[in-house]
Amino acid sequence: MGGRPTKARRTSVARPRDASSLIATLANARLCFGVQEQPQSDSVPGISELDWLTSLVASSVDAIIATGLDGLIHTWSPGAERLYGYTAAEMMGQSVAMLVPPEHPDELEPLAERVRQGERISHYETIRVHKDGTRIAVSMSFSPIRGEGGVTLGAAVIARDISERKRAEQALRESEARIRAIVETAVDGIIALDEEGVIEAFNPAAERLFGYQASEMIGRNVALLMPDPQHPAHSYIDDYLRTGVARIIGIGREVAGQRKDGSSFPLELTIAEVNLGIRRTFTCTVRDVSDRKRAEDALMRERDFRRRVVDSATNAIGALDLGGCFTFVNRNLCELTGYSEAELVGMDVRRVLAPDRLDEALASLGDVLTNGTLVSRFETEVMRKDGVRRLIEFSVGPLMEGGAITGLAGVAEDVTDRRRLEAQYLQAQKMESIGLLAGGVAHDFNNLMTAIIGYAELGIASLKAGEDAEDDFVEIRATAVRAAAVTEQLLAFARKQIIQPQTMKLNEVIVQAERMLSRLITESIELVTVLAPDLGQVQMDPSQFEQVVMNLVVNARDAMPDGGRLTIATANADVDARQANETGAVGAGRYVVLSVTDTGIGMDAETRRHAFEPFFTTKEHGRGTGLGLATCYGIVLQAGGGIGVHSEPGVGSTFRIYLPRVLEQATPNRVAPLPEALPRGHEKILLVEDEEAVRKVAARILGGLGYSVVEATNGGEALRIVGASDRHFDLIVTDVVMPEVGGAGVAAALREAGSTAKVLFTSGYTDDSLLRHGVTEHSLAFLQKPFSSTQLARAVRDLLDAAP
Repeated sequence: MGGRPTKARRTSVARPRDASSLIATLANARLCFGVQEQPQSDSVPGISELDWLTSLVASSVDAIIATGLDGLIHTWSPGAERLYGYTAAEMMGQSVAMLVPPEHPDELEPLAERVRQGERISHYETIRVHKDGTRIAVSMSFSPIRGEGGVTLGAAVIARDISERKRAEQALRESEARIRAIVETAVDGIIALDEEGVIEAFNPAAERLFGYQASEMIGRNVALLMPDPQHPAHSYIDDYLRTGVARIIGIGREVAGQRKDGSSFPLELTIAEVNLGIRRTFTCTVRDVSDRKRAEDALMRERDFRRRVVDSATNAIGALDLGGCFTFVNRNLCELTGYSEAELVGMDVRRVLAPDRLDEALASLGDVLTNGTLVSRFETEVMRKDGVRRLIEFSVGPLMEGGAITGLAGVAEDVTDRRRLEAQYLQAQKMESIGLLAGGVAHDFNNLMTAIIGYAELGIASLKAGEDAEDDFVEIRATAVRAAAVTEQLLAFARKQIIQPQTMKLNEVIVQAERMLSRLITESIELVTVLAPDLGQVQMDPSQFEQVVMNLVVNARDAMPDGGRLTIATANADVDARQANETGAVGAGRYVVLSVTDTGIGMDAETRRHAFEPFFTTKEHGRGTGLGLATCYGIVLQAGGGIGVHSEPGVGSTFRIYLPRVLEQATPNRVAPLPEALPRGHEKILLVEDEEAVRKVAARILGGLGYSVVEATNGGEALRIVGASDRHFDLIVTDVVMPEVGGAGVAAALREAGSTAKVLFTSGYTDDSLLRHGVTEHSLAFLQKPFSSTQLARAVRDLLDAAP
């Protein structure tokens, strides 16, 4: 056990020199490694005690070495050969110092001194050098070898290779260090709990998260950090303590955490059980999800906002997967189809497309899937849940993801009402165009009829009674009057008549006209009137209303050649926007409705479209002019109302006239006195007319009645005549529509010049603006062309005799 000698002494003996040394070595081994001493038995037959002990030393896994006090080796077991790599022959008599690393030169002396003092040393761990120079971690035990009288003769050394254990311990330490570093540097909080929820570890991230130091939390219950008793940390541990049965722990459960300052925040909690073999331990991983929650809330708000934007769109918006099933719908698509969102999502689009138009719609969708191009402004029909068909116009395009088509997205607009309104507008435009044409034709025609009627009457007046030519002139006049009646109907359709509207009760007019209407129909037709007792009042020209009723009754009569029932009904009606859109006749408002219903042959859709056009008729040649319904159309529109028809072949027809309700008192009927002989006069009249034939015949008629007449070919000439003459005119008879200056302009210029002459307007028709600003606004007298000599004479005389 001494220091390294200057010269080693060798021996060839590989076993102890005496039995006492070997026995002491083995006893020391039992003490050092905890081996129970076996009871001594009698000597083994045929084996000496020394051989038996030598065999035990040779079979030991550990190295067994015996040295003297000088540190020289006396015993070198096979275990020592395996441990250090030296044979017994190499080591016997050598100093144990050769096994000590050079970096530990002073290690042996303190150990030797302790052994000399009789001390046993157990589990001394150190490093020794192998024969090949490698270092070996060993655990050594030293015990003194005593001779007679208890004198210490040397030391028994038992060594065990603990390199593997040391490497395992080092690996464990390194692993623990890595784990500790991971825990210490983790972004998430990590908390270790015992079975009762008491905190055993608290990493720095948990300190930052909750605001507590680890020293403050070790030994305290985790409930302090998560007061909610329902969070998984409590429920798992409580259930385990109560039942002794472990269950799966939820991962990523969101709970409310509480900081040291009392503030709350959302955290994501994950709990895992760690089985250390001795007792159960739990680790809680906690993560602050405040930022994520804010991001999620912001995303949710953005999604909600986008959803509201999409739902507020006036169009229907939807998306389809490649199988043709809805994956997204907005509110308007639900309203369009009548299905709820829950019903539509997942539904095949074929269920909402009209069956008879399914192929064309699917072809358009197929084009998008095949070519990946947008299909725009395509029309088809959908079938609502309630079975109602709606016409839609839609655009559809592909949904792309990763360069591949994953579905379709489309925008649809319900154009049912728009198409109906467009058709109504086109019809109204056509009727307006026809009305303008009819008004223009009637104007020129009325001028001609005025001249024909006037000259016929002059011819009659110039003949003696009974002359042959008188009948000819009478027939000419009668024919011209009939022609004038046709033009009157054209003017009614074109709304170019000067009317005298008054507040009236329709029921009274219908009752007064009922006898006359009965004569218009045949005995096989039953006339029924259903008049509302509380009927409101309307404002229109009574004679025009009678004309409307007569035209509708005659039309109904002709539709029932074999007899039937004719019903005339009145009612009040409050029309809202939806009803106005459905009827297409009027806008929303309060109306009085006149209905004329027959049980006749009815009309198909094509006939209904042309029913109010002038000269359109389904009657045989000679039975009608085609102006009856056109006249009704013009009169009703001029009164501010509307007219519509509902009819089906074989069922009959119902014409409904809507007239605005008014609150004024009804105007009592006034019966004009019948004219006698043509009135005469001597006053001075300025006759302004651009149509020469009309001007000449009117001048002859008025001159023949005693008036002094000055002619002007237009308004400009009339103003020049008045300005260049000192003569005073008592009356101006002027056409309304003329080149340069019209009748209204002439009247206005004369008033500005201080003239007191009265004005009588004449016209074949009146333009709306002239009608508003030239006639009705100033309550001036008007004479509609064509007029007779009697009508002209009476109008002139009445105006001259009227009070200023």
